[in-house]
Amino acid sequence: MELQTGRNTSRVKKKNLRKKIYLIYHLDEEILGAKLPSNLQVLRLLGHHLRANPMKGFTTKAFSRTAELLMELWAKGRLPTCVKSLAVRKLKALHSEWKSLQKKTAKRRDSTQILRENTFKAIFEDLCDIASVDALQKTNNEEHREFLWLQRQKRRIGSMGAIDVKLWRKEKRTANEQPNTRRGRSDPKRK
Repeated sequence: MELQTGRNTSRVKKKNLRKKIYLIYHLDEEILGAKLPSNLQVLRLLGHHLRANPMKGFTTKAFSRTAELLMELWAKGRLPTCVKSLAVRKLKALHSEWKSLQKKTAKRRDSTQILRENTFKAIFEDLCDIASVDALQKTNNEEHREFLWLQRQKRRIGSMGAIDVKLWRKEKRTANEQPNTRRGRSDPKRK
């Protein structure tokens, strides 16, 4: 038996990296698009982070990093999110459900397993919701509230656009009008 060296070995390694992944098909390094991420997009990103550092101890970092990126995307939509630990818990639940399906399919492939897979695939395009419990009440802007409500629907209508210039100017104005409390003064006119 000969040991393979050279180009053939590298071709085998590349082939293994492009291997089709159970139910999610491939991994993504980032989430693209103008919508809030779906469960499928988050699973692909999480899978990328898990495979980037497969050593022991890096799984918690992968979940944490994915949650951070997910929270950044929600911040771009100006929507309140839950705390990071709850986001990580939601990611772990989604991942463990996917892993349990993956383990069961190796053992058997019957109608029950196919039904479980189809049920899991049905939530792929749903919003990976990490909003705070009272996100709709916390959001002051009607457009942001409506955007969150639309993203939670089955078809996920709507998208994040460019910077809202009117809102940006308003926020800048209110930031400049903040009371001067540096030296214990609440009224800037009073000296």
